[in-house]
Amino acid sequence: FNGDANSCRNSNQCTCGVCGDKQTATYCSTNDNCASGWCEASSEGAITTGCAGQCKPKRLNGDPCFNGDANSCRTSDQCTCGLCGSKLPNTKSCSTNDNCSSHWCQARWQGAFTSGCQGTCQRRRENGESCFNGDASSCRTSSQCTCGLCGSKQPNGKSCSTNANCLTNWCQGGFSTAGCQGTCQRKRNDGEWCHSGDGKSCRNPQCTCGRCGYKLPNGYKCSTDNNCRSGNCKGPWWGGTLGCNGTCG
Repeated sequence: FNGDANSCRNSNQCTCGVCGDKQTATYCSTNDNCASGWCEASSEGAITTGCAGQCKPKRLNGDPCFNGDANSCRTSDQCTCGLCGSKLPNTKSCSTNDNCSSHWCQARWQGAFTSGCQGTCQRRRENGESCFNGDASSCRTSSQCTCGLCGSKQPNGKSCSTNANCLTNWCQGGFSTAGCQGTCQRKRNDGEWCHSGDGKSCRNPQCTCGRCGYKLPNGYKCSTDNNCRSGNCKGPWWGGTLGCNGTCG
C-alpha cells in the first residue's frame, strides 16, 4: 500500500509497487527484481532504473539477445554476434571458429577478415573438396589442406608436392614436384617402364634397367643374372652385360 513494504504479508518487501522481491510480469529496476533474472528496458539504449524496466523471460539459444546483453539469454548467458548462445548454427554471423557449432567461421571472400562478426558459420568440407583459401580449418575429417584440397592423401589426377600427398604414394612430375607441380598417379606394374628411372614409381620399388621389378622376363635388358627370372643375363658377343647391355634369356 502506497509503496509501504509493511503492507506485504510474506516478503515484507515492495518492488516497484508490487509486494514481493521477485516479480514475473511487472515493472522492475534491476535483474534481481525479476523471477526470470531479466529486467528488460523499454527499448535498446533505454534504462531500467526507477522501475522503467519490465520483467520478461530470458531468450533461448538462437534468439536475438536484447541490445547485445548476455544477461537476456537463458541457457548460455552468452551473446554471440547478436544471438543467444556460444555455438551458432550454419548461416549465422560469427567472428571466430569457436562461435560456430561446425567450428568453421568463413570469411565473405578470400583474403577478408571474420573479426567483428563479418564471417558466417558454414559446414566444413569433406576430403577432396576445395579448402577455403588454403585454410585447413575448413576441412572436417583430416584438418589438412593439400595443394588446395581437403585431405592428407589425394586420389590420382590431383596435384601434389610429395609422394606422401597421394593415396598411391606416388607423386609424378617433371624436373620437380615442389609447390604442387606434381600429379598423383598409379604405380607401375612389373615390366612397365619406370618413371625417369625412379623405383618409387613401381609397385615393387625397384627399377631394373628402366623397367619396374626385381626379376625381369626374357627379352628385357639386364646387367646381372639376378636381374632375370631365368637367372641368365646374356651379353653381346663383343662385350659384357654391365650397364644394362645384357638381355634376359
